Amino acid sequence: MHRTLRRLALAFSFVLLGSISHAQTDDVALHRLAGSMILTGFSGNDPFDPGFIRVRDQLQQGHIAGVLFFKPNLTGSAGTVATAAAMAGVLRQDSGAGKPPPLLAVDEEGGRVQRLRDPRIASARVLAGMDSAEQRAVFAGLAQSVAAAGLTLNLAPVVDLHDQRSPAIGALGRSFSADPDRVAILAAAMVEAHRAQGVATALKHFPGHGLARADSHAGFVDITDTWQPAELEPFLALIRAGQADMIMTAHVFHADFDRLHPATLSRAVVTDLLRGMLGFDGVVVSDDLTMRAIDESYSLEDAVLLAVDAGVDLLLTGNFQPDAVDQAEQMRIILVEAVQSGRLSRQRLQESHDRILALRQRLR
Repeated sequence: MHRTLRRLALAFSFVLLGSISHAQTDDVALHRLAGSMILTGFSGNDPFDPGFIRVRDQLQQGHIAGVLFFKPNLTGSAGTVATAAAMAGVLRQDSGAGKPPPLLAVDEEGGRVQRLRDPRIASARVLAGMDSAEQRAVFAGLAQSVAAAGLTLNLAPVVDLHDQRSPAIGALGRSFSADPDRVAILAAAMVEAHRAQGVATALKHFPGHGLARADSHAGFVDITDTWQPAELEPFLALIRAGQADMIMTAHVFHADFDRLHPATLSRAVVTDLLRGMLGFDGVVVSDDLTMRAIDESYSLEDAVLLAVDAGVDLLLTGNFQPDAVDQAEQMRIILVEAVQSGRLSRQRLQESHDRILALRQRLR
């Protein structure tokens, strides 16, 4: 009798251990699934910096999809490209042979928005005034610099329409033209130059930030009275031409699209307009979720969950570098707990993971 009881207890313990082991494995997989949707900035400018080591550890664990390099990360004495390449090389090596490279991103538009600065690139507005041969040469040089730095994603080009009254876009020379056809032609040339180097790009800022009279870095931006349907035309042209690797949303509010939320957090904008009407089936990336247009009105949890509900695949954080990795960890935990509580479905995270993985598999 006692021997039988011991056997039953032993069998039960094996079943219990097996279920615990399965639960632990599933928990790890869920954290990696959530992490595959996060792109973060970091502190540090060399492979031995504690901030870099920490973000490298996150990437090794699968808790982030990749990292975003800002100007302070690229201040090494060897030059910006060499500094980036040293850190990118370590992160690429960690990804392992035969696996797609991680997303190693930079904002390298030219003009006021460039991190590598080697060579310095003219602004979009200045580039638009060059002849086509000069433009192709500049785009080729820019893409070569990004590739030489070991990076795999350039968060450019800007396809917003030009208006000098826009403090965030036109006043900084970040848009090519007020003519949507001209914007699409120049953006396509920039995209193709990067693809030739195995680097992905991100068209920004959907559904259009170029006619806005305020800057979403600084706070709430209402485009209800300034937005024009022509702002969608460059996005549509590039989507139809198969030249949209990734599209970045804008933190702009348009009451006729969504009376509650800005574009990044709006299902009406991301799923119904961008995916439905414009037919985009690639990766949608948010602009930085720590920008004031978002964090003045939303908690990080609300912003993350609304963005994913809206249809955003890749969640970006990083403008405030000392806190970026902490924010990335919080974002991952928010997603995991939302799945565990039933607030989000695991399938919803899987859809974004699959889109991001398909993009990474095209990189080199």
